[in-house]
Amino acid sequence: MKNKWFFTGMLGFILVFGLILAGCGDDGGTVSSYTVTYNANGGSGTVPGSQTVETGTIITVAGQGGLSYSGMNFNGWNTSTNGSGTAYAAGSSLTVNADTTLYAQWTTGGNDGGTNPFIGAWFSDYGEITITATTINLFGVNPYTRTGNTIAFVDEYDEEWTGTVSGNTLTLMLGDWELIFTKQGSGDNPGGGTTVPSIPTGVSATAASSSSITVSWTAVSDATGYIVQRSTSASGTFTQIGSPTSASFTDTELTASTSYWYRVIAQNSAGQSQPSMSASATTQSGGGGTTVPSVPTGVSATAASSSSITVSWTAVSGATGYIVQRSTSASGTFTQVGSPTSASFTDTGLTASTSYWYRVIAQNSAGQSQPSTSASATTQAPSVTVPSAPSWVDAFAASSSSINVSWQAVSGATGYIVQRSTSASGTYTQVGTPTTNSFTNTGLSASTTYWYRVAATNSAGNSSWSSTTSAATQAPAPTIPSAPTGVTATAASSSSITVSWSAVTGATSYRVEVRTTSTGTWSTLQTVFGTSYTHTGLSANTQRWYRVFAINTAGTSSASSIVTATTSQAAFGLQEAHSAFLLAGGSSYSSVFPVGNFTWTASSNTLSYTSSPPGSGSSGVRGFEATSGSPASMLFYIEMEVVFNASRQITTVRHRYVITFASGITGLNPSSPTSTNPHRTAWYNNPTVADSIAVPGIVLNRTINQTTTLPFISGTWRRTN
Repeated sequence: MKNKWFFTGMLGFILVFGLILAGCGDDGGTVSSYTVTYNANGGSGTVPGSQTVETGTIITVAGQGGLSYSGMNFNGWNTSTNGSGTAYAAGSSLTVNADTTLYAQWTTGGNDGGTNPFIGAWFSDYGEITITATTINLFGVNPYTRTGNTIAFVDEYDEEWTGTVSGNTLTLMLGDWELIFTKQGSGDNPGGGTTVPSIPTGVSATAASSSSITVSWTAVSDATGYIVQRSTSASGTFTQIGSPTSASFTDTELTASTSYWYRVIAQNSAGQSQPSMSASATTQSGGGGTTVPSVPTGVSATAASSSSITVSWTAVSGATGYIVQRSTSASGTFTQVGSPTSASFTDTGLTASTSYWYRVIAQNSAGQSQPSTSASATTQAPSVTVPSAPSWVDAFAASSSSINVSWQAVSGATGYIVQRSTSASGTYTQVGTPTTNSFTNTGLSASTTYWYRVAATNSAGNSSWSSTTSAATQAPAPTIPSAPTGVTATAASSSSITVSWSAVTGATSYRVEVRTTSTGTWSTLQTVFGTSYTHTGLSANTQRWYRVFAINTAGTSSASSIVTATTSQAAFGLQEAHSAFLLAGGSSYSSVFPVGNFTWTASSNTLSYTSSPPGSGSSGVRGFEATSGSPASMLFYIEMEVVFNASRQITTVRHRYVITFASGITGLNPSSPTSTNPHRTAWYNNPTVADSIAVPGIVLNRTINQTTTLPFISGTWRRTN
């Protein structure tokens, strides 16, 4: 199970005894003295007494003594409360060159010095349980009693349990029922995924100086870190002195000419391996009167590249080498990264744009100095190269006026350039410079296809263009059309009126409404898809009012302006039903007036009538003819005009006689008329009383009274339709 450090203590007893010894030698010089004090760091009990000694004195670090911490194991001392400083095992040597406070270090475990084999997390098919120094959480959190490798407890159901432990196997028994558990970190990992790493091999120890030994081993696959333990004898108690993440560790501030034994444990999130085989080394002799070098000064750190930092300092007199330590924060744990013999070191394999802190320790055969003050530097940003082009680009319509464009994000790109064209091979124009791998192009025309391409960009330049992609904007949402304009109404006949209007943009149909009076109620006449409609089935001379609406799926427009029209008067013909004429000689003849030809002149609202022209003599008579009496002979036909007003009412009726042959009649011009050179009488207006006669029912009475010798002719006219 991974150790958990407690950074703040619950209860601390700090006993500090300061004693400054000043002495004068025969030459009158002053000897400095420093004090080493011990801090319980959350533990309770009696703290070892402080020690005040002269500079350079090597002392033996105190043991646990009467200190304890409930549920925790004592794990030596450290110059930092959280274990990030220099670690000292109980019984190790410390060269005193400054006032030093050593903080007790505690790890999870029992308060019996770590000899309780039950403490830890245990797994089985039934689940996980945790045993502390005093409780077990099986069917409740229950206190237990322990005798050696046997425990006993009563669960919350008052069931009496016993348990035994053998190595990494825990057996809990209730009567004849047994539960078998395996300790976390023993190689069994019920959670799946990462497994506990294997035991480190190839462990070796080499004396680096009179006060330091370097331990190294073969890196273990899947290990995320290691625990280095030290003992002063091959069969003695091993105590943790370091937790490096790489496969080497330098143990410092050791006693000269002293043998130490080391072993290594690999660890990851699944737990810890068993300890490795131990390796030993003996520190070098400190003889010759050499003193521990002073603390390095003038430490500086400078970024050399995106992956390296150069650390330099002022060379220390008497130092035979240096230890360079690194941390990722000013107050974090410092780990050795180099041991140069000159006053500079380049740390490589770093992460770009990352800050690192460094401190330096000077060393020689007499030992190591205290760490220098730290210096920091930030690696340079990674070198920038022109990015590659996006590997794919896609576009789709978001609305009738916008298109969404997206593409594959490009590594190293700080932005993108989006260009648009209205054809695949046309001219492309920049429309956006987003910093993410998508862009919405707005303000576009509806139902229109656009083409896009994208380039990635950064401080080094722009990539080549991506392949092109296209999308068409959606059709516009329909809007209610405007009211029709240019509306007209025209009588098409005596029974129909045609209504016409101008086409309205966006309209899909039109509704024509009609009313019978200028203020009457409107009714729907017809819905049409064109721009005209003929209203049929009307009576002649009938007025109607019309208006038109434009329609589409969005709704109906307001009404157009109102127009009106009146059907025309019905066409008609005239026929002489009966006629009579009286000759001067007293003879009276009756004849059917022949049907003639009608001509309508619209510009003057005039209907002209010409009876069938007569023949000559007594054969082929087609008009009026007098063959006896006085006059002796006459052929003539009638011309008539009827004039109407705008309402198709008769305002004027007149007629005249055309004499094409005559004999014995005076006053004619020419005196002998023919069909090609006839004699036309003056116009006779008739009737003389009512100048306006409404249609239908036309009655015309005609009288010729040019001379007393002309016949009196009368007849009745009537409409034929």
